Amino acid sequence: MKKIKISSLVLIFIVTISISKNAFAQNYTKFKGHLFAGYATPGIKGAGLYAGCEPSYLIKDNISVGFKVEKAITLNKFRYNIDEKIIDDIRISLIQSILLTSDYYFSSESPRRFFAGGGLGYAFVMSGAMSGGDSPNMAMSGAINNVAALIRVGAEIEYFRFTLGYNLTPRTTVTYTDVDTNNNTTYTKKKLSNSYLNLGVSIFIGGGYKKKSNTI
Repeated sequence: MKKIKISSLVLIFIVTISISKNAFAQNYTKFKGHLFAGYATPGIKGAGLYAGCEPSYLIKDNISVGFKVEKAITLNKFRYNIDEKIIDDIRISLIQSILLTSDYYFSSESPRRFFAGGGLGYAFVMSGAMSGGDSPNMAMSGAINNVAALIRVGAEIEYFRFTLGYNLTPRTTVTYTDVDTNNNTTYTKKKLSNSYLNLGVSIFIGGGYKKKSNTI
């Protein structure tokens, strides 16, 4: 199923490029690849890293389409109450996303320009948690594969891109176990978000502004 979904996204990307062959970009090289990395945070008390690649194609000087493959690892700390017990939870999530993307550029005649865009596709998430204090000892969740999305803004300067974005990824269900004084085991399920804010930088392979004499 996962292979079918990935193949579908690749096919849509190719078809989009094909039907836009009469709307070529004029001031910029049409194809370019992005290699990116940066900081990811799932919340105020969280931290993480992400990295990946994104080939893209300019269907017009100010509109691009792309295919983004990204991996992220995040850590997040929670505190909440379950059955009158305070739970201090440290959770780790491993996230892999594959998205079709598109960006709109606010300039079409400069090597330095701002953009806004987003993406839609799928994400595969695995997560687990460890708890301490007056709380259950351990919690685990299974893997989940579901629809994911991205919104982002940023700026491109020559062959570098700086991006601030937010990845909307599937939530996972964490199951907490606890043994009371009568040796009875109880299970408590809680859905937790895996979405994260990201701040990163990428470098282009290919691409670039062609009309150097008109730069500002």
